[in-house]
Amino acid sequence: MTDRKKALIAYLMERATFTLDVEADDIPVRGNASAWNDGTDEAYADEIIARLDSGDIWAWAQVSVRATIPEWEGLDGCSYLGGCCYANENDFTRPDLKTPEERQGLYYDDMKAEAIEALADEILIKAFPSPPKPDEQALAIVRAAVQEHTPSACEQYSGPTINETEQSQ
Repeated sequence: MTDRKKALIAYLMERATFTLDVEADDIPVRGNASAWNDGTDEAYADEIIARLDSGDIWAWAQVSVRATIPEWEGLDGCSYLGGCCYANENDFTRPDLKTPEERQGLYYDDMKAEAIEALADEILIKAFPSPPKPDEQALAIVRAAVQEHTPSACEQYSGPTINETEQSQ
């Protein structure tokens, strides 16, 4: 990461407004409920489905965090996370944890950082658009290099593709 981007991220982190949105997730609960133990997945999935049936959106949700700077209308950065199972918004954001040590590893904080980085990327793209198209001499050099290219190991692979594997199952 460049020093310019690091400085921009620090600037944005001090000034950003974060918006948290939650919606029902379309990832299937069964088979995905327990990332740590397949043996408990079925029972845990039953609990989650019961919560969903009672209208609890936080039982199985997709969460998004959006970073904006109020005076910079039209610019934002977002981060998304699916398969979230929390008691409520406070359980996800954990406002009760104050120190960096306590907050270590919280998805909400990670998502805020990702949203800020996405916002910084958007700003940098608008501030520093892509370089001009290469001239004909540069294109000729690239074309010559491509023609001399030897196939990589991936290009030489002759086994089944992912689609062929899925079709045979």
